[in-house]
Amino acid sequence: MGMFDKPSDTAIGKFFNLGAELILWDINITNDNVVISGKVAIETTAVVSRTDAADEKFQVTSLGAALARLAQQKDMSELPAVVRYEEVKGQRGNAAKALVFVRKHNPDHIPF
Repeated sequence: MGMFDKPSDTAIGKFFNLGAELILWDINITNDNVVISGKVAIETTAVVSRTDAADEKFQVTSLGAALARLAQQKDMSELPAVVRYEEVKGQRGNAAKALVFVRKHNPDHIPF
């Protein structure tokens, strides 16, 4: 189990496969001192919904550094946004899970 996969029923990877698009409504740091296997991680909680069920919001968590940085840089004027759950190259060259911006969420948007 990697640092990103929090042993929790709310871990983001339990709800979304890599490549999935979702709506990000909000994201916050909920604990900046989580110790996992002797290393300190930052727990992030995001309010999300599936793109085909925008009204059904729920919370997911992550211990990934990329999502923690996203929470630290959050600008509410950019939310809600459609994002893609992807694996990207991390700061140290390792694989990291991230939410990548696709577009500003528009409830009237009809995908082709």
